[in-house]
Amino acid sequence: MIPKRSRNRSIAHIVCVALTIVTLPLVAQSGSEFTDSLNSLQLPEGYRILNEEEMEGDRKERYEEFKKELSVSSLSAAHQDLLAHTLSTAFKGVLISSYLVTEIIDNETMDRALKTEKMSVLETGRVQHTSNESQSFSLSKKNSPFSYREGIPVDPKSGYILDESDTEITFRFKVDVDFTLADLSNSPIQLPEELIQTERVNLVIDLSVNKDDRRLSHSELLLTKPVRRIFIAELKKLSFGFRYEFIEECGCSAVVAFGFRAQGSKIFSGKFFSLRVLNYSDIQCESPFRYVLPPEDSHVGLLVRF
Repeated sequence: MIPKRSRNRSIAHIVCVALTIVTLPLVAQSGSEFTDSLNSLQLPEGYRILNEEEMEGDRKERYEEFKKELSVSSLSAAHQDLLAHTLSTAFKGVLISSYLVTEIIDNETMDRALKTEKMSVLETGRVQHTSNESQSFSLSKKNSPFSYREGIPVDPKSGYILDESDTEITFRFKVDVDFTLADLSNSPIQLPEELIQTERVNLVIDLSVNKDDRRLSHSELLLTKPVRRIFIAELKKLSFGFRYEFIEECGCSAVVAFGFRAQGSKIFSGKFFSLRVLNYSDIQCESPFRYVLPPEDSHVGLLVRF
C-alpha cells in the first residue's frame, strides 16, 4: 500500500479522485492472508452492499464533491464539469461478478511467466478462486477489475491539460504522497537492490477522458524524473498504467488491463527492466447489479484510487 503522510489538511488543498481502478498490486498475496471463515455469509465490519438505485445516489454525491474540489483548480468550468462527471461515474463500488485474469511477469533475470485464473467477487466481500473455493481473499488483498484500495492525495491546483485531440483529453495532476522505492521491496515487482532506498520520489497522475461518452479511457501514475544512485544505478522509467472499457454486462467501465513497467541501468551489469501485466476478460456481473462498498477512507477529502 502506498503510504500517505498523516497531516491535517483542509479539503480545499487536496482533491481525492475516486476511480474504478484495479488494486495497485504492491503486496504479494500469500497463504497467510486466507481466513478460517471462508464460508461466512456476513460482510466485514463497515462494508455495505448497495443496489443500483442506492449507488446512483452515491454517484450524485460524489459528483458534487468532485465539483467542489476542482473549483480551486485553474481548469475551465467546462473541464471541471467533465472531469467531475467522469470520476463520479468511474468508481461504482466492487460489483458482485466473475472474470478471467491473465498475469504476465518478466524481467532480465527470468523467462517470461504467464498464468490465467478465473475469479469471483462474492457478496461476503471476498474474492475467490472459482475452481478452488478454499482460496479466498479480502477485497483489499486481491486484484479485480473493480477492486478497492486506499487512494492517493492529489493537489487540484496543480491540474492542467497535458494533451487534447478531437476525441480525447488528458489531465495531469501532481501527486502528494510519501512514496519510496523501499515500498516495493516485498512485492512481486522486482527492482535492483541498489535502488531500494527510502528517499521520496515524485509522481504525477495522468487521467485521459473520452470526450464522446465522457468516460475514463486510461490513467497512468508516472515517475517525474529519473532516480539515481551516483556511480551505482539509475531508474529511468517507472509507471503504473490502467486501461478501461465499458462492459455492457456490468453497466459500467472496468479495468481491462493493468501494467507496471520499470526500466534503468546498473553500472556493473548494464540495463535492467521489470514488467507486470494483468489482463482482465470475460467479465460477468450478477443481475440485478449489486455493489460491495468497503468502508470510507479516513483521509480528509477525495482520493485517486489505485
